[in-house]
Amino acid sequence: MSPRAQIRHFFTLQGCTAQEAEDLVQEVCLRLCQAGFTPEDAPPAYTKRTCLAVLRDHLRRRYRERERLVSLDDVRGYPAPATGMEEGESFCRSACRC
Repeated sequence: MSPRAQIRHFFTLQGCTAQEAEDLVQEVCLRLCQAGFTPEDAPPAYTKRTCLAVLRDHLRRRYRERERLVSLDDVRGYPAPATGMEEGESFCRSACRC
């Protein structure tokens, strides 16, 4: 199995989708190249450490995105936000008083 295939397999075993795994393989290869290696000649321990760092960063990003997303079912009971404008008043009149 090629090093790229092994890296992809590692990410799929960690629960990543095929698309996520491919993106993460690219990230690992980029980091290896920045360190002066290719995936074929990098020391296995360095490759493994890089894979773990990329996976950690990916999971942190996924967690942060999940915090920002709110289900529509969760907000259905809330009232609409107040706009601060009088009935029939246009935005232009309330913002710039023209």
